[in-house]
Amino acid sequence: RRRGGAASTASSPRAAAGHGEHEFDAHGHEMTRASVCVLAFVLAASSAGWSSAALAQPHPRPAAASKPLAQGLTGQAKADYDAGKTLAGDGDFPGALIKFQSAYDQSKDPRLLWNVAFCEKNLRHYAQVIATLRRYVAEGGAYLTDKDRKDAQDLIATLQPFTTSANIKVSQEGARIAVDDTPVGTSPMSAPVVLDIGERHIRVTKEGFKPFEKTLPVGGSASVNVDVTLEAEVHEGRLVVNAPADAT
Repeated sequence: RRRGGAASTASSPRAAAGHGEHEFDAHGHEMTRASVCVLAFVLAASSAGWSSAALAQPHPRPAAASKPLAQGLTGQAKADYDAGKTLAGDGDFPGALIKFQSAYDQSKDPRLLWNVAFCEKNLRHYAQVIATLRRYVAEGGAYLTDKDRKDAQDLIATLQPFTTSANIKVSQEGARIAVDDTPVGTSPMSAPVVLDIGERHIRVTKEGFKPFEKTLPVGGSASVNVDVTLEAEVHEGRLVVNAPADAT
């Protein structure tokens, strides 16, 4: 749900957001206190929550990432990063997500994945937050400190009760699997798919077979099994032969 846009005349979150004091997250990303506090709605009871304190404390920089993220980005990646900060500061998390993702796609700086996860969290896309934080840890390398990694792992553990792992098994190899119209892989799946709680739509397709579709209610169980049997398409028709009566 979009909550307004960024002021067109503003060049930074400090000018655009008007939400009060700004804070910096683990990578020096400027965010308004108001946008940071939105994170507490589901994590407030957990010490591992994505609190403003966790976002506000900059961690020591490893040698491979001596420059703050804002100084390390250039060109369109830097422009998209700055735009993402402005949009996030104004509460437009869908827009900020697009900009932060674009900045990552161009720069491949893993620190941007923290910002992507930040936006997904505010959109209540918990499965995406978990997936993004796992990539953040896997790709972070020397850009991350031990505390960065621990913060990410703690957040993953905190959000897991709001998701379910789905073991999707398909009778045919090479079938394309999508959840809520988002591709998640090809059979056989090497790992379970993490799903948000709620009603999920699963679609499995493969050339030569009838599409499989199922609406799956996802509750609070730790895992769920989805067995998919694809049926081969059968093409039927009529063959009409017209021949003379005396034909042999």
